[in-house]
Amino acid sequence: MSAERTEAPAPPSDNAVRALHVVLRSSETGFYLRRLEHPPEYTATFEQALVFDYVQDHVPLLIQKVRKSLGQCWQAVPLRISDVLETCDACHEMFGVPEIQFTGRSFYCVCCATESALRP
Repeated sequence: MSAERTEAPAPPSDNAVRALHVVLRSSETGFYLRRLEHPPEYTATFEQALVFDYVQDHVPLLIQKVRKSLGQCWQAVPLRISDVLETCDACHEMFGVPEIQFTGRSFYCVCCATESALRP
């Protein structure tokens, strides 16, 4: 890839990593994982990287499996909460964490959450 790489934010402490979402970066090339297929697809831009939940997606196990099966070494790079965007399930727009609410089953932006609360 010849695209210029963008830098990821500085990682927080190890304890904070377990509570955050992460992207995976190749130790060999510095590129980020964009698609998890065989062979994996990479991107030079941090913003286009595939996002994983560190705990639910078993990131340490995934990194170990990739190292064994493909011989590639990946690093988990934590995202700051301000880097995470979610899609509203009603209007399908993307919002940052402060502007979106999770109901336990769905994500709603402030406007859609208000509209759904007003419906009988």
